[in-house]
Amino acid sequence: MISIGIVTSVWGDYSKYLAKWSDSIVAQTVQPSMVVILDAGVSSKGAVIETRKFLQDNDIRCLVREKRYTSIGAARNAAVAPVKTEWIIHL
Repeated sequence: MISIGIVTSVWGDYSKYLAKWSDSIVAQTVQPSMVVILDAGVSSKGAVIETRKFLQDNDIRCLVREKRYTSIGAARNAAVAPVKTEWIIHL
């Protein structure tokens, strides 16, 4: 079985997409070994918390990290850093 990590970086109003994002992850044929949400200054902390709970309720390990936004590259790198899976995808 392959191990897959899924990561995303959210800031500003991007949190409005997290519900559909997490629905898509749960619907996948191959479930990820872990999911990382990097909060780089999101406007709705509640959406991040709800997404983490939804993923965990569906037996998907979810880690939320926080880092001040400086650039998209820095945010993506910070999201990928804790993932130790064979494959990583940034959605």
